[in-house]
Amino acid sequence: MRVLLARRNKNPIYLASILCDDLIEAISFSTADDLLTVALSDGDVLGWDVEKLEIVQPFNLNPRERRSGYVAHFSFSENGRRFACTRMADPLTAWYRDEQSNGYQVSRTLGSPFSASGSPPRDELLSISDNGTVVSGATTSGIRLALPGGGTVVRVPADSSVAERGRDKLTALTVSADGQMMAWAKGDRVSVASVRDIADSPSEFTPIFEAPCRAGQVNALRFNQGGKVLACAGWKGVEILDFSNPSRLKQAVLGDTNTHSITFSLNGQLACVDRSGVSVFSLNNRRLVYQKKISEVSSVAFSLDSSVLAVARQREVELWS
Repeated sequence: MRVLLARRNKNPIYLASILCDDLIEAISFSTADDLLTVALSDGDVLGWDVEKLEIVQPFNLNPRERRSGYVAHFSFSENGRRFACTRMADPLTAWYRDEQSNGYQVSRTLGSPFSASGSPPRDELLSISDNGTVVSGATTSGIRLALPGGGTVVRVPADSSVAERGRDKLTALTVSADGQMMAWAKGDRVSVASVRDIADSPSEFTPIFEAPCRAGQVNALRFNQGGKVLACAGWKGVEILDFSNPSRLKQAVLGDTNTHSITFSLNGQLACVDRSGVSVFSLNNRRLVYQKKISEVSSVAFSLDSSVLAVARQREVELWS
């Protein structure tokens, strides 16, 4: 990987952009130093200082734990200090950022159950919490939850009828930052389960909530930092499920059609990528705060103070204020 250009813009909304010659797989801001962490398709992980517009920390993964082959799937934890990924030649691996070396180290490796050859399929989905809980899944093999510390691994078998017909396939999954809640979607049906309950009873995997998403087929799921609000990005917008009061579930639908990426800020905003481009909403009054028409956006991420929104395209990250 090499960075082609980092340029600053005088526009108060559009601050700067970073161009790379490799595809961008995922982005996140790290709570360790508020660096913008960028994961690339060749496996490189870079720490960007958004003020200086320069790489201040290239996180070179241990070559003994990293084989050849491009990244197939990549997912950061909410605090940006852990990630889970699969490369085309590797099983699913979870990494953590070491305090002393300030580099990433392998925390655990999970043998892939998704194919006899060990090569992960392209429909595999990943999510990792701040404490290292990993959830992964695919239509043909069900969902797997791996608790931190090399502990319990819980599997939910795939519905054979769904796998055979290809209907209501697994389209999204996520785990909350504290590792206490997880959610998944099959088609337009959203299920939410308590990871704490699973930790106490490994044989139990009973959802505490199941219902069709009012925004249609779900493309992405995301909990807010507190794990009480779940955003479900669907074909008809984003459905917000507020579990703060279990007896009075609050629901709302925001955004435009074909929403496929979502993120929460710490000051109560939601950014989503939809047909119109990128939209930012206030969760307090459900109103649109900002919208920009832009194409080919893969993901978005807020800085810790919520002052900067990073917008990832194929080979470019734009920074907005």
